[in-house]
Amino acid sequence: MAKHRVILYAPTYRDSMTFELTPELKEALVADPNAVVVVKLHPLLQKYEQRLSQSTTHQVRFYPQLSTTDLLMVTETLITDYSSIAFDYSLLPHAHSLLFYMSDLEEYQQNPGIQPHFLKWLPSAPLKTPAELRTAIVTDRQTDFTKFNHHWNTYNDGHATQRVVEYYCRYLKKIAGVKEC
Repeated sequence: MAKHRVILYAPTYRDSMTFELTPELKEALVADPNAVVVVKLHPLLQKYEQRLSQSTTHQVRFYPQLSTTDLLMVTETLITDYSSIAFDYSLLPHAHSLLFYMSDLEEYQQNPGIQPHFLKWLPSAPLKTPAELRTAIVTDRQTDFTKFNHHWNTYNDGHATQRVVEYYCRYLKKIAGVKEC
């Protein structure tokens, strides 16, 4: 059985958004002939999946029955734009590359807006055109998540529950006079 690279394309939901897989975007997504591209739309946009699945190539697939979490477990390359899925993906031990395809960056900066310094802390440069996306997919450069995770996932170290318990225990001791927790 041949091993295929799994590319997950998961764009952010926007109010009043429709989704179109343009010929240029489709061509970019399938630039690696050995890859399977899974498109995962926001649940409110899944109505587009049936129509799109009828007009795509064998490389582009839709799996509405699978959760985003399920798909992340087999994803080698994640393509997103402004979605928080990037944080989850960056923590996975098999995460290879994270691409930010932001063809509407200027508009998105205006409405709904992005965080200050957003572009500075991304682990890879934003890609604004299908040609840039295509090149990044073909290059398949591994993303270094070290600084990104240090900035955004500092407390995601397996000890968060213990820190919460200790915090509330100190609080109860101080405020309510509880001797032991």
